[in-house]
Amino acid sequence: MVKNSAREFIETAKKYFDNRVQGFSLYAVTDEPYKMFSLKFHAYEFYVVILNYDRGHFGCCISFGTDAIALENNKEWDDNVELLDFWADIDEQLKLRIPDKYLIANGWK
Repeated sequence: MVKNSAREFIETAKKYFDNRVQGFSLYAVTDEPYKMFSLKFHAYEFYVVILNYDRGHFGCCISFGTDAIALENNKEWDDNVELLDFWADIDEQLKLRIPDKYLIANGWK
């Protein structure tokens, strides 16, 4: 069921990021003919991040209105993936794009 999969992504993101993520919203949900959903959330009070899940394949991007920047990671299929490792990859990509001064001022570095 889609809601269980989405819940797992949200729970592990909150576990990994703690107070560095908030405002999760689930949208574009389908169960039939295949499982698909999108999650939108705020990371580091700096970016809007979108996670797209489609038939077991997933990934994140930074949203810029109608444009997006894909975030590289080495985990993109849900077969036996450790989601905390996935979020660590995403976190690394996000931090590369956020000024150190901002991260330090907020106690995130």
